[in-house]
Amino acid sequence: MDEQLSVVVPVYNSSKYLVKCIKSIINQSYKELEIILVDDGSSDNSGEICESYAKCDVRVKVLHKENGGLISARYAGLLAAKSTYITFVDSDDWIKEEMYSNLMNRIVETDADMVTSGKIVWRSDEDLRLQSDDLISEGIYEKEDIAEKIIPVMMWDERINNWAFNPSLCYKIMKTDILKNIYSGLADRNFMYGEDSAVTYPYILVCNRIIHTHEVYYYHRQRENGKLPEYVMQGDFFSQLLSVYEYLKNIFDKTIHKDILIKQLDFFFLCGVSLHNRKYDVRIKQYCFPFKLIPPKCRIILYGAGLVGRQYFLQIGETKYCDIVLWVDKNHLRLGDGVTGIEKCAHADFDFIVVAVADKEAQKVIRMELLMMEIDERKIVFGN
Repeated sequence: MDEQLSVVVPVYNSSKYLVKCIKSIINQSYKELEIILVDDGSSDNSGEICESYAKCDVRVKVLHKENGGLISARYAGLLAAKSTYITFVDSDDWIKEEMYSNLMNRIVETDADMVTSGKIVWRSDEDLRLQSDDLISEGIYEKEDIAEKIIPVMMWDERINNWAFNPSLCYKIMKTDILKNIYSGLADRNFMYGEDSAVTYPYILVCNRIIHTHEVYYYHRQRENGKLPEYVMQGDFFSQLLSVYEYLKNIFDKTIHKDILIKQLDFFFLCGVSLHNRKYDVRIKQYCFPFKLIPPKCRIILYGAGLVGRQYFLQIGETKYCDIVLWVDKNHLRLGDGVTGIEKCAHADFDFIVVAVADKEAQKVIRMELLMMEIDERKIVFGN
């Protein structure tokens, strides 16, 4: 008999999308499921939809509770879970039929503490893209490997100025007992920004074995392009951000990885501040486009779509100083937003390639790659 998997779905006023979500779980090829729908005080008919599925499928359980936010809804489902393994699905998302068969086979066979996968960012059937944590190689990571290859970049990777290990609980399967211990410290908290980070990164610190894949099974319904989440716009955003920061700092301070984790946490905090500032259409410009090195009105390829590249892109857009004919990055599949692969450089008509990468060693590698593509070195300009 297959090992049972608990699937927790926090539900709040999501009747518009809920049926598709629940059906995608019920129709999984992996049948040994305990499906826990947590109605977090919905005011629409989400609760009734949940109950209708509980009547049709004995695997479905419904919990009704007063509204308390995502953390409390997930925690309620976690406490009710009876399986050795657990995962989560957001109520406006859905999953591929083979997701749990493929991931459960791996975690059970290896007795790993976590198995990861990627997501499909969905705005419409015509507008979707695949994202996975491909800066971390696929494979099985033992305790020493986790310490050397995942923890140093998991929350903030300076190569891309973003996390290298997506904190979302929805693309992972974890062990229920370990997760209960992690969540016990969060039971009385209700921040909306960073709630996954507050769970996943402390969980990784206690893992003995992780299976990391670049496979994608999870459809994440994306909000309107460029639109900020409501919780980012709220007046108490900074107090929530500080709460996450202090919570994680207290945990990180007690680990042997303290120095690198606190540095990552600082960048996480600054990223949150910058995100909130977009509420006022303000961007913190830590990096300045090399205007003195590039003549105005010329055609450039912008190489890099991390923090530096995005700030260059905004500055060029605001000043209309030059024309970006291509925006390229090695990780273009996960970045989207008009970013394409670096191989396009070899066939483009341009005056300069502006390398928007702060790391000096990475700049050396990029320079060699461009020269191997027979690009004139005089056309390669490095910014910061």
